[in-house]
Order: sequence, then C-alpha cells, then structure tokens
Amino acid sequence: MIGTIVSHYRIQEKLGAGGMGVVYKAEDLRLGRMVALKFLPEDSARDTQTLERFKREARTASALDHPNICTIYEIDEDQGHSFIAMQLLQGATLQQRIGDKPVPVEQALDWALQITDALQAAHVKGIVHRDIKPANVFITEERNQAKILDFGLAKLIAPEVSSANDATLSTGRQLTRAGAAIGTVAYMSPEQARGDTLDARTDIFSFGVLLYEMVTGRQAFSGPTWAVTVHAILGQAPVSLSESVPGLPLRLQQIIDKALVKNRDLRYQTATEVHADLLQLKKQVDSGKSLKKVRAPSKWAWQNWSAGRRREATLAALVIVITAAGILGWQLSTRNRSQAVGVPTASAVPDRRSLAVLPFAAVANDPKLTAFGKGLLEDVAAKLSQLSANHDVEVVPARTLEDKNIATLADAKKEFGVNLGLTVSIEQANDLVRAAYSLTDAKSGKNLAGDSITAPVSDLFTIEDKLTNGVAAALQLPLRSEEKQALGVHSTSFPEAYQYFVQGRGYLQESRKPETLTSAEIVFKQALKIDPNYGAAEAGLGETYWHRYDLTKQKQWIASAQQGCTKAVDLGNSGAEGHICLGLLLSGTGEYEKAAAQFQQAVQLDSTNDRAYRSLADAYQHLGLINKAEETYKRAISVRPQYWRGYSFLGAFYEAQADYGQAAQMWRQATVLDPESYTAFNGLGASLLYLGNDDEAVQALEKSIALRPGYNAYSNLAIAQFQLHKFKESVRDYLEALKLDDSDYEIWGNLADSYYYGGETALAEQTYRKAITMAEARLKVNPKDASVMSDLASYHAMLGHREQALNYLDHSLQFGQSNKDLLLNAAVVYNQLHETGPALEWLGKALAAGYSRPVVATGAFFDNLHGNPRYEALMQTK
Repeated sequence: MIGTIVSHYRIQEKLGAGGMGVVYKAEDLRLGRMVALKFLPEDSARDTQTLERFKREARTASALDHPNICTIYEIDEDQGHSFIAMQLLQGATLQQRIGDKPVPVEQALDWALQITDALQAAHVKGIVHRDIKPANVFITEERNQAKILDFGLAKLIAPEVSSANDATLSTGRQLTRAGAAIGTVAYMSPEQARGDTLDARTDIFSFGVLLYEMVTGRQAFSGPTWAVTVHAILGQAPVSLSESVPGLPLRLQQIIDKALVKNRDLRYQTATEVHADLLQLKKQVDSGKSLKKVRAPSKWAWQNWSAGRRREATLAALVIVITAAGILGWQLSTRNRSQAVGVPTASAVPDRRSLAVLPFAAVANDPKLTAFGKGLLEDVAAKLSQLSANHDVEVVPARTLEDKNIATLADAKKEFGVNLGLTVSIEQANDLVRAAYSLTDAKSGKNLAGDSITAPVSDLFTIEDKLTNGVAAALQLPLRSEEKQALGVHSTSFPEAYQYFVQGRGYLQESRKPETLTSAEIVFKQALKIDPNYGAAEAGLGETYWHRYDLTKQKQWIASAQQGCTKAVDLGNSGAEGHICLGLLLSGTGEYEKAAAQFQQAVQLDSTNDRAYRSLADAYQHLGLINKAEETYKRAISVRPQYWRGYSFLGAFYEAQADYGQAAQMWRQATVLDPESYTAFNGLGASLLYLGNDDEAVQALEKSIALRPGYNAYSNLAIAQFQLHKFKESVRDYLEALKLDDSDYEIWGNLADSYYYGGETALAEQTYRKAITMAEARLKVNPKDASVMSDLASYHAMLGHREQALNYLDHSLQFGQSNKDLLLNAAVVYNQLHETGPALEWLGKALAAGYSRPVVATGAFFDNLHGNPRYEALMQTK
C-alpha cells in the first residue's frame, strides 16, 4: 500500500501489525499533517464481530477529548477497507520505557498522575478501558507525556446498558459471551479474571499493577502459565516494594496496596481518589521532605512467604484457566523511531531454544473443547519438533510433561532444562473458535510473544496452520520454503474429520481412564466415518485399543489394536505414527524383529521422532543386535547434534553395555549442552559409580538432586551407600525415592536388599514379597521380559525359594544369554543358594561380558566369597 492514496491520506510506510490491525504512517492531504492509519487485517475485516469491535474503539476514544488519551480524528472506509485515522505519536510505549528496570519514583509519579487523570475523564463518561497495561500507555518523545491507547476492549457502563454482558456504545450488541474474561491476564482485576460484571474499579486494580511494575521493573502477578498468574491475582499479594527496590516511600506502598485490594468494595472507588493520593505524595517527593521508607521484611518472613508461594503454585492446577486472551499488541517495524500506538519491540529469544509445550488447561464444562485443545497442542508440538532437524530447537510435548505430572513452566525447567514455555488456550463462541498462544521466558517468567487466531469451526485447519506458523515466528526460526510447506500439510482433507481426530488425540492423553478411552474410540470412529482413508485416525484407534488392553489385560483388545494399527500402515498416509503404533504393539507382545521393521519405517518418515529412535534401538537390543542399536542412537545425534537428550540416550545405552567410560563421556556432553538437566547429572553420576569414581559420582548426583529431587537420583545415591555398606543410609535414600514414585518394583527390590544386608530380615522379607507381586504383574504384560524374570529369580533366592528362583533364572537366560546384568544376577542367585561353584562360573561370565569389577568388589552380594582364591583371581583379571 506504500504510495497509495486512501480517502484523503497518502500512505508513506508501514509502522506495525498486530491481531487487531495494521498501522501505517500517512499524510493527511487536506490538512497537511502526518497521521497514523489503522486498518483491520484482511481476514478480520470479514468478521463482523471484529469489525464492530474495531469501530467501537474509534467511537469510544473519539468521545474522549483529553491530552492523555490518544486523539482519534475520524473513522472512514475506502473501497471496502475500514480504517481509523489517529494522532501519530513519536516515542515508545511505557512497556518499552520500563524494560526490566524501575522507573525513578519522581518520573513514575508524574506519569501515574497523567494516567489517572485520563481514567477520571473516561470513567466520568461511563467508559471503562478494561485493558490498562504498560503496552497500552504511550510516552511521547517531545513532551514525555503519557497517553492511553487502544480502547478496543472498552465497555460502556451507563446504567441503561450495564450488565454482565459486553455492549457496544451504539447498538448494545453483545460482542463476547456473558461472563467471558476480557483483557491481558497479568493485568486483570480479580473480578475480571472471574468473568464478573465490571465497573470502573477494574481499571483501578489494573492501574495498581501498572504502577507496581513502573516502580519495581517487574510484574506484580506473573507465572509460567496463565493458571499460576490467575491464581496469584485471585489470592496472593505481590512482593513488597522493599524486596524489589529498597528505599521507596512507604506511602507509595500503601497506595499500591489499596489499589490492589482483591475485594473491590475495599479498593479505591474512583480514579479521582487515587489521583489525589498520588498528587499529595508527588508534592512531598518534589519538596524533598523526608518520607518514611518501606522496611525489608525479616528473614523469617521472607522464607515463609517464599514457601507459601511455592505451596500456592502447586495448587494452580486446580484453578480454571481463563481462556479469553487480551489483544496482544503489535509487531513493530524497526525502520524508524515513529511508532504506531501500542507497538512493543520484539523480545529476545535465546539462541538455544528449548521449548516446553505446557499442558492444555481444561475448559470449564466443555470436555469436547478440552479434548480438542489437547489434541491440537499435540499436533502443533509434533510439527514444531520436525523443525529441529534444521534449527537449534528442542520441543518437549505436553504429553511428556503430563506423564511426569508437570503442569508449570518452573517444573518443566527443573525436569527438562527448558528455557521457554508455550501456553495455548481455546474458546468457542457459536460458530467461531479462537486460539491464543503465549511464549514465556522460563527464567524471568515474562511473556516474549503471543497472538490469537480466530476461525470458523468449519475451518480448523486455519487454527492449526496459523498457530504453528505463529509460534515458529515467535521462536524467530527462519523457515525454508519446504519447511513452511510441511507445516501446512494435513493428514486428511476433511476439516470435520480432523476435528474428531484431534479430540481423540486429546482423550488419549488421559489413557488411564476407561471413560476417556471410550470417548477416544467414539471420535476416532466418527473421523473414519467422514474419511475412511484417514490413516492417522486408524492409528489413533489402534493405540486406543492397545491402551484398553494395557488397562484391563483383556486379550481381545490386542486383536482390535492389531487391526487398527495394521490398517493405518496399509493406508500409507499415517506417517510415522502408524508404524510406531504397530511397532509398539509388536514389541509389547514380544515380536521384536517385526517391531524393528516398523520403527525403521517410522525413523525414515520422521527423522526427529525420539520415540521412534528409542523404540528401534530397544527392539535391536532385545534381538541382541547391539551394534545396530548403537548406530541408531548415533544416527539420532547426527540429525540433531545440539540436542542434549540424544547424548543422554546413547549414554544410557553404553551404560547398559558396561561401556562406562563411553557412557560417562556422553553424559558429560549432555551436561555441557544443558547445564540445568538433572537427568544428565544423574546419568553421569550412575556411570561414575560403575567406574568406581565414588567421590565424583556423589558430586554429580548431589548436583542432580539440587536441580530437582528425583527418585532416580535418590536411587543412585542409595546404590552408592549400598556399595559403601552404609545400609541404613541406603534404606533412607530408597525411601526418599519411593516417596516420589512407588510404582517401580526394582526400587522395592533394591530396598529389600538394603534391609536384608542391614540385618532387618523381617522388613526385607515383607519388601521382597511386595517386589515379587509387582514384578509378576509386569511379566503378565510381556511374558518374554528377561530382566523381570531375572529379578524374580533373585528375589525368590533371597527368600530361600530355590525351585522358583532357578525356574525364573533359566527362563531369563534363554531370552538374554549375553546380557551382563542377567549373567551377574545368575551369580547372585547361585551364591544366595550356597552353590559357590556355579556362582563363580556365572560371575566370570558376567565380568567377561563387561560387568564392572569395582561394583562387584565393593558390593555386598559377594562378601562371603572374599578370600576365595577363585573369586580373588576373577577380580584381578582385566
């Protein structure tokens, strides 16, 4: 449009673009002045609701003639394009002026007085802004003057139209559903977050949040997810001023506190009251009069406040997330300093992009929309993961987080070392669906980017495409043409079938609930009714049946799963997921060779699919093809050499092969690529234990626990204590591990060993029996699992059950003849059964296969053999 004439304006340059408009610098040919012209985007201009809101902004702001409100000159239309002509402002938004540093108190009070003066003028005319935030306040370059922007969310509260519903200034037409929360989450009032009827006091709360941010440089209410932020708004107070900026006037703290009272009846009732208190404080500050300062709280008070925040954060999952997002600002062209209203600069994204896709929060009373949101998020995560082949980006899907009961970005940072979080919300109003996303910095908790997309229910492909491309742009990934094309590929051409499919994927994320599996089955079948050739839906149906078998152990579901997965592969359009579906079923039933063929196909179709690589390598290991398993892990690393988890997978593999030096090397590389990965430090500690480097191992394990207390790290520490014959300490650490996860029978078996060698035989017997029960349940799922059989042999031997022990041992060695762990376990079983000859024979085989001599030498299992010439000879052999 540059150079074109619209009405009586000549377009000179584009200034910025956002969800509610595109802004150009233009010359008013009649009056000879420069203006800003704001146009609706092409897709939004066809949406009557968005167009009405656009016009409402102009009507509302034009009704307010105030020096601290951006002036609207006119609203007009040219060749079907509606636009607003407004004052062209030179300067920056208040958000840009704040950055992450406090504004000097004198300047902050000056701007605060101007803002409250403008709010008085708006409220007198019955207009509530509803989105007061730093991005909607502009500071002019010439006069350093504050101007309120963007009345697109404003609401008329005149008595004749005041209600729980929104109303336009002219027609009273409802623009949002009753009770919907409107605005930007971090600046919402409690009543706004709850969707209550609003009045002028909501702007006062938002102003209090804005003032707090001005004088501290940090948001009053922020968190890794919207749920945490809303929870803070509804029930927490922000950190006191003294903790952020020591020496501020106590009176300023009191004013902010009164503006942020949760009960609006106890809050400031009018902007006039706030303005009066600020003016009095400003006079005192200007006069140089000594003011009482806020005092720092005691250490005890700070510690308890922090603990309270942590406890409250864990409850955030119980809060219903407010899904209506505010208008999320503009993306600014940086070509000159003239800025359109509401244009923030882009926030820096780290060079290493490790993204956690946070679990989708349930939409209240709408399980179908919730399931759709979860499935959509899984699709988006899968497409973003594919970009990691050519870009330095790692994506941790929401399902992976949910598997570990992680709901917040802070916990995802501790668990996976991510530095970014993606939050997505969905809402539906009649025939329209709106998706909003937010990219958050994991360290600071600040939003780096975000936007919203609206599309008809009949065009959900648009939601996925724009969401995926928007997030890729927010991550600042320069996409190739073929990558852009790949992001737009869909596995069906029927939008309605896609809608059912995505719902099914969402239901599968709660696969331990029979009712959600029933729902998944229903919607996958609906998708297949619409598109019988929908391979991905067949794979989803097959996976659903496999989960049903896993949940009920009823074998009829295996045949149903086989049919779905096989048909998905036969259709040829299910991508990697069809082959993974069939491969997991084959692997789960012991057909490892056929499973490997399926996983190989999956890797070829999706070179960035972690699950495909790990499943393929696992199948090769079951087949005894160790070299192929190693090659598989190395191939995964070659595709993404900066991806720390690739090295961790290979490190775990080397550890299983008793190549502890290589394992430690891989784990060290993982810690270099991600210094905050507790998993990598835990793996490094385990490898060092096998190498006999106990001191260094303890340091690595303590680092792991410091990053995130995990049951694996506690378990490894318990092993270290066991090796040192500190059996009480070993019991203690195993019990800590079980507090975090009591579902692994091996931890129970190891705890029983510690009880046994520590002399607590009654507790040992009880714990061995529990481990046996859990292991037998595992064996029913896969009767060919040699490791489980070997463990059962050991547990029965410790209880003196000779026949059962030898029976399980024989079967385990049939399926894992070259496995060093199984060979060592055979030695343990025979030694416990007092058959020294066979015990030493199997011990020799285990050591020859690569089992760690330091572990054998310092462990308790063969203490009785110390001094035996044959044992001593084995331990000296290299």
